[in-house]
Amino acid sequence: MKLLFKLFFVLLLLYSGLNVNASQEYLLRGDFKDAYINFNQALEKDKTALNYLNMCRITFSLNDSKMAKYYCNRAIDTLNKEKNHDNELESDILSMLGDIYSNVYHNTDITFDYYNQAKEKKESNPETDRYELAKLYLNMGNSYRGMGEYYLAKEFLDKSINIVNEKDLPKYRVISSMAYNYFGLMEKDNKNYEKAGEYFETALKELDKALVYKNSLLAGNISENLGDYYENYAAHKNKSKAQEYYNQAKLYYDSPIKLNENNQVYQNILKLNEAETKKEVKRLIKEYPYDISILTAVIYYNLMEGDEKEAQNNIDKLINTYGKSAYAYLYTSIAYAMSYYSFDIEKKELAYLQRSNDYLKIYLKKSGNNPEKYYFSGLVNFYLGKLWNAQRYFNTYMEKTPYSDTICTNIAKMYMNLYDTMESYKNALKYYELSLKKGNKNLEDIYNLWTIYNKLGYREKAFNLNKKYNISSYNSDKSDDVDSEDNTKN
Repeated sequence: MKLLFKLFFVLLLLYSGLNVNASQEYLLRGDFKDAYINFNQALEKDKTALNYLNMCRITFSLNDSKMAKYYCNRAIDTLNKEKNHDNELESDILSMLGDIYSNVYHNTDITFDYYNQAKEKKESNPETDRYELAKLYLNMGNSYRGMGEYYLAKEFLDKSINIVNEKDLPKYRVISSMAYNYFGLMEKDNKNYEKAGEYFETALKELDKALVYKNSLLAGNISENLGDYYENYAAHKNKSKAQEYYNQAKLYYDSPIKLNENNQVYQNILKLNEAETKKEVKRLIKEYPYDISILTAVIYYNLMEGDEKEAQNNIDKLINTYGKSAYAYLYTSIAYAMSYYSFDIEKKELAYLQRSNDYLKIYLKKSGNNPEKYYFSGLVNFYLGKLWNAQRYFNTYMEKTPYSDTICTNIAKMYMNLYDTMESYKNALKYYELSLKKGNKNLEDIYNLWTIYNKLGYREKAFNLNKKYNISSYNSDKSDDVDSEDNTKN
């Protein structure tokens, strides 16, 4: 089972990220994974109405309507118990409940009951948050659009745009971008196709003004609308331009899935026994239920445990949560590839090999011209044991993009940790040396390179590396750490 821990660790190390930053900023930019993690941590520390509302917002953004409604109701209950009743916060909660009933339950009566309560409270408060008011008008306008009440939709969308123009701040431009996108959809419904195209173009320009608040999912949606317009509805159809927008949409849809190789949360998994690993898996999936890398690791774990039903449930959750984006299929392919790699499930090897390839094909089809596809295809082929293919994909990736020392180091670690052969050490050597050329000064990586030099008999290179970086003292420190751990256990 040690192999399980090692594979589990490598996947999480390569693909997880935990950034402690402004959670609202993450949410505005569409970076839902980091927003969820930070909002959840805030709620664990302090169960306030605001923290419940923030959890409602992020679970709603992740299409988990049941949990969004639960958190919203908890926010109301908590607010009613708090000594200083915050009317502005209450109006935000009521607005959020309106969003839930509009988008999930499609109950217009309850929707506008909540919206109108929120509107009354906000409009009567001269110090109300203008951003939240603009957002409320936007959502009311969109709800009227969905009902076919275009006159009322226009009234409220115009109100939201007026507030944006009044404030003229980048954060507000996300709202005006959405408003113009809704105008485009209304004109399309009314078969005013040229006007629809103009609104979609304006929506994308408005979103560019949002600067750091630019929401990738929204940009993807608008780009997709423009692709559809130029392909099917423009007076002068332009399939080439349509394809450009479709490709742009794919890149936008994939970009919220941040791949941060430096997360230290999972570093101790290698030290766990089998029972502790099961507990850790349960904790991780409970604490980070929308983290794509953790879902992938849990799918892998389910497959290793022979629980294919639960694995499929988590695959469905992963793909549905991330809008059937390219990365969702990629990560599923990785989970099957890693399971195939394990010698503990020989009866399932051919089935998992086929499934990994099937999901990889979907990923490649969805990834368009994004050069990252070569790196990830190399990764999947690596786990499937197709080392020549993996090497070919890695080399193609490096030819097509200004790769980083981190990418080189990750590839080197894969070769060094998972295949104990001279050929693997030679491949690891190539990528460790490239990472040094790219500026990597991490002493652990340099120590690994020194170790490979010694294994391959390159004594002079090992001597020169030791002379430059004093690796002997680092090796001594590592030995002391191991001795300390052994003494603690004893």
